Amino acid sequence: MATFQLDIIPDNVFSVTLYKLGRNHPIFASALVGAVVAPVAVISGLFLLGFGRGGIIRGSLLAGIQSGIGDVVKGSRFAFFQSIGAGAFRIPTLLVVSAIGSIIAMQNQQSALAILKTFNRIFAFLR
Repeated sequence: MATFQLDIIPDNVFSVTLYKLGRNHPIFASALVGAVVAPVAVISGLFLLGFGRGGIIRGSLLAGIQSGIGDVVKGSRFAFFQSIGAGAFRIPTLLVVSAIGSIIAMQNQQSALAILKTFNRIFAFLR
């Protein structure tokens, strides 16, 4: 089981809550981190590749790929990710990605708790 120790002492309510959650419930804390970080990472990744809210972003990597493909076939993976980038299936997609992120984070508690420590340090720095 992973252990959670901070090199700083939390001094605000949110940081104390994060600290106690990580120390007392590392599996739940890992799942929570995965549920928050995974959707942000997936949506950001799709945007960086070129899937935007209005379709493929001009000048992106995917714009070049789409120009090579030509017409995108309905039901293809490209069309599926394009619709996710444009905002279709937003809530169901985020729920699925959150669940997958939670499962992965619970399997890798050390990394999830390291992310939790980073959040704690950021909040301590920003106060």
